[in-house]
Amino acid sequence: MPEGSKPAYARTVRLPFEAEDACHTSRGLLVLAPPITSGATGSPELNPAGASLHRLDGDGMVLESFHVPYRSTSPAVVQSLDAGRILCSPADGTITVAYSSLGEVHHLAADGEVRWITRLPNHSYPPLLEDPNGTVGPSADFRGAIDQVRHIARYDDSLLVVSVTSTAVFEPGRPTTTRLGVMRRLDGAFLGYYTDETVAGLIYGDSEQFLLYRDLPHPAVTLRRVPVTPAGRPVGGAEERKRTP
Repeated sequence: MPEGSKPAYARTVRLPFEAEDACHTSRGLLVLAPPITSGATGSPELNPAGASLHRLDGDGMVLESFHVPYRSTSPAVVQSLDAGRILCSPADGTITVAYSSLGEVHHLAADGEVRWITRLPNHSYPPLLEDPNGTVGPSADFRGAIDQVRHIARYDDSLLVVSVTSTAVFEPGRPTTTRLGVMRRLDGAFLGYYTDETVAGLIYGDSEQFLLYRDLPHPAVTLRRVPVTPAGRPVGGAEERKRTP
């Protein structure tokens, strides 16, 4: 993106895997992708390295792969549990990954060293079982809701917010609800869930305003201002400033 101009399409590069998400770092493009490649017969094969984060050069070639959140010899299990969303911080180079089905948030230093891992409370996902013939699927006796982490964002410099959708697959109509999990960025301490049926996710936030995304009744984003007291401290609630469908 040339300085002082708008982002412009440059080119497309082919990747050796199916990317889940990507973000820019000072050391190049970082891609989140399960270590699954297409074998000689076209069937999925597990990369021996097993890492889920891949640093690329300008031509899309993998410079290094690191961080293994879940070890398994089954490509289907790894494909499922390595899915997620990634967040890069240009200020300190840290990398945060929210693994969708695994229900964990991993915070790494710029060099890939794990700083903390937080398991989201009450995250519901069916146990995966592998049959003798190699078929992998959810446990047949599982009757709970299926939770998926859909988005992760920073709120100011101190907080992280993940958006979790919960689908009651065994209830009529398969109802889906959304909740926002809030945690401290410094140490990963989980602070609680915020539930609002009109909010699907947080895109951005700071001490003055925050941007929300919602699906219903139609896709829209809402910019809200954080009310403050005369002393300059935030108060409860928020005032909507602008909505962009």
